[in-house]
Amino acid sequence: MFRIIAEEIVLFMLRHRWLNQAKREIYEYAIEVMLLNGGLLVINLMLSIVFNQIPFFLAFLIIFAPIRKYLGGLHLRNSGLCMVCSVIFYVLVMLANRIIFFKYRLIELMIVIFLSLICLVLKPLPEKVVERKRHNKQIANGIIIADLLVICMGWKMDLHLVSAFALLDISALLFFLFAKIGVWLEIEDRQKG
Repeated sequence: MFRIIAEEIVLFMLRHRWLNQAKREIYEYAIEVMLLNGGLLVINLMLSIVFNQIPFFLAFLIIFAPIRKYLGGLHLRNSGLCMVCSVIFYVLVMLANRIIFFKYRLIELMIVIFLSLICLVLKPLPEKVVERKRHNKQIANGIIIADLLVICMGWKMDLHLVSAFALLDISALLFFLFAKIGVWLEIEDRQKG
């Protein structure tokens, strides 16, 4: 769906000579990603309003989005499926935040610290541009450390928002670890074959 809309937008821009034909695929991909991400933000905001969870949406933007952007993680090949899975993930984590905040405060903190330490020492996911890979990992490590500090300092205050920070941090770090395991399995398969 997003691919078709992106293609139509690019075709319109090409007809008006606003874009270079040689870079058509790049424009289509960029517009598809912008439509997907923009759509996700709007849907997540609407869901947050419906569930009266605007602070969770802000935590999502502050905690999850930057780590996911710079650290990376799992990706789906189909943008429509990605949209559906992302919305389901958002709703589940938003609802889980209410339950976990009231039951498992300390274990959440221990999991965040453990996953953060693992992700800090792991190499970044493979990228085509080596300099970008190092740069992104450095930024991601800075974000992880900042998140850890905020979560540890805020934990004593017993804020619901700190619980959201911790859950979103755990989610982003798990996405990275699952992607990392996928890369390791791919490398192992190549070595066997």
